[in-house]
Amino acid sequence: MPSENDLPKPRTLGDLVYQFLLGGTLGVVLAMLPAFYISTSIIAWKNLYIGFLGALVIVCGILGMLVGKRFLRALISFLESIPPVA
Repeated sequence: MPSENDLPKPRTLGDLVYQFLLGGTLGVVLAMLPAFYISTSIIAWKNLYIGFLGALVIVCGILGMLVGKRFLRALISFLESIPPVA
């Protein structure tokens, strides 16, 4: 039987909001990658593209809130694996 110290402590509302904002911020970074690698004149910032970027940010925020640190660690390691733009 696990002791009380081994049980995961419940996340508070502040933790959930923090993880949502962190996931959303990482989603913004992830969403802006095509703009750094592709000429912005090609993208032309059409409404569909902007809607896709907004949905990506919201999905990253929600996944960061629901899954927590596992998702955020995976997203950060993915962003670290991308070569720098020179």
